[in-house]
Amino acid sequence: MEAIHKLIRNSGRKQISFARFMEEALYHETEGYYTKEKTKIGTEGDFYTSSHVHPVFGWTFGQFFAGVLNTENIAPVICEWGAGDGRFAEAVLDYLQRSEPELYSDISYLVIEKSRSHREVMKDRLSDHRKHVRLFEDFVSCSEAVPVFEGVLFSNELLDAFPVHVLEKYGESYLEIFVTVGADNKLAEVKTVCDNTEILDLINMYGPELPDGHRTEVSPGVKRWVKSVSRWLRKGIAVTVDYGYTNEELAAPELKEGSVRGYRSHQIVPDPLLYPGKMDITAHVHWDALRALFLKEQFVEFINTRQGRFLHHAGIFDFLKQPEVTDGPFSETFRLNRAIQNLTSLSGTATAFWVNVQSRGLHRTGDWHFYREKEEKVPGRK
Repeated sequence: MEAIHKLIRNSGRKQISFARFMEEALYHETEGYYTKEKTKIGTEGDFYTSSHVHPVFGWTFGQFFAGVLNTENIAPVICEWGAGDGRFAEAVLDYLQRSEPELYSDISYLVIEKSRSHREVMKDRLSDHRKHVRLFEDFVSCSEAVPVFEGVLFSNELLDAFPVHVLEKYGESYLEIFVTVGADNKLAEVKTVCDNTEILDLINMYGPELPDGHRTEVSPGVKRWVKSVSRWLRKGIAVTVDYGYTNEELAAPELKEGSVRGYRSHQIVPDPLLYPGKMDITAHVHWDALRALFLKEQFVEFINTRQGRFLHHAGIFDFLKQPEVTDGPFSETFRLNRAIQNLTSLSGTATAFWVNVQSRGLHRTGDWHFYREKEEKVPGRK
């Protein structure tokens, strides 16, 4: 990727931070992975999201959102930050139109999506709901149009694509991983004693505590994102869905090399420097740090659980169908029921995903569908 090579050549030390590399590889205006007009999600892309497993994922969240909006005295507004190709939005709006017609008639669905190609796809995909949908390129334009937000703010696999600094524990200090151009003209790592006070403060404040030689990531962008959410959201909930690790998990031996990965054609690429601009690059969200950042902004946490357990409590099994005698294994009924099984499985990739719900200004959470008619209590919920 010429833009990265040029950036390195023009830098004073002939190297850039991994965070800067990741930002350019993913978001460069012409060469970045997310800015290119190519299929990224689904069978023909590089990765799947839960929304691509089956619309029932979005239907279940739609049922949860409706329960919150109908119970609390807040505006009927949903904002999805990082909406991808719009499958989740389509499923939520389809559910509301079918099952909550009164709420649907008033609903406003805001979309923040950086990728121009994804916004174009969404215009077509959400055409049946166009009078309810507003598309924005970034948070700045959205917050200018809607200066104060009230409602449901949702993101799914947004934070894992935020650029991260990579640190390695070295005695009592940390080394930071930078990216340079090697003698063979290929990108290569170089380690430098970390003197970046911002990221040192973050890891010292929020963890994890690492063994010597162990790597991890630090994302100042997540901190800035939480602050933006805090300034904008006056009343409602912030729902964050992503794959992440706790501090204990981040310090485990199996994560000695950290969690940064590339994804290309549905294959994991362990070396994130190999195909800049041509593959997705992600890092697991530091879940304990995320929760602590919301707490610092005086949000009230109501839900923090694995995705499968959340979907169970939110009513995904309400959508199960009894197969007809004529239904074969590839029928829509079997596809739906298999998807529900996969999304709630206690093994496999589904277990890596968390759902976190933070609230502000709400008082009737005990009446949400999530908490009603459930025998099993949610952890931390009294």
